[in-house]
This record gives sequence, C-alpha cells and structure tokens, in this order.
Amino acid sequence: MKKVWALTRADWLNLWRTSKIFFGMILLYEVVYILAGEEWMFLSILSVALGGMLSYSAIGYDERSGWNRFVLTTAYSRKDYVLGKYLVAITGTLGGALLMAATGAVAAVAGRVPLGEGTTP
Repeated sequence: MKKVWALTRADWLNLWRTSKIFFGMILLYEVVYILAGEEWMFLSILSVALGGMLSYSAIGYDERSGWNRFVLTTAYSRKDYVLGKYLVAITGTLGGALLMAATGAVAAVAGRVPLGEGTTP
C-alpha cells in the first residue's frame, strides 16, 4: 500500500504543478457561490465533480510524458498504478465535498442560503 500512496502523492504534486489555473477556477466557483447564494449552487456542486475528474487529468499527463509505460518497468505493478489513480479520484472527490461543505457553511452564515427546512436564516 506504500507504493500506491507514493504514486498518489506524486500524482497530486504533478497536478498541483500543472493545474494551478484549474484549482483556482474551483476556488473562484466557490467564492461566486458564497457571494451569489443558492441560485448559483451548482457551482458548489461542480467542485465535487471536478475533484473526481482530476484522475483523468493525471492519466492524460502520464500518457503524454510516457510515465505510464515507464512506471511498469520499475517495482510498481499495473495494479499499483491503477489503484493510485483510483485513490486520486477518491481524494479529489472527498476534497471537493469538504470544500463544498465549508463554503456552504460560510454562505449560510452570510445569509446567502437558507439554513434548512423550517428554519429562518
């Protein structure tokens, strides 16, 4: 499992280096959601979907650089490589969900979205 975590960490570092604009867009969507309110709630939900899609970006970068062929010549197996990509998708989705929950709480405190059924903002 150490190998899988190492591959996942390398993927996240590579994604951070190459996709800073993408991460900035996700944060911008969340700020717009906080400022605009529940009419733009889909932007908050979009962070979860985009977080899960980061593994596709990692696979694309690996194919473009040839890393997907090189890694199989090392001590990593094909199973480790694939599990690492799944772990990138899971952590990206969970990170997006945590970001959505945090911005939802901020928007609720700011009075932009209702707190829940039967309550007053």
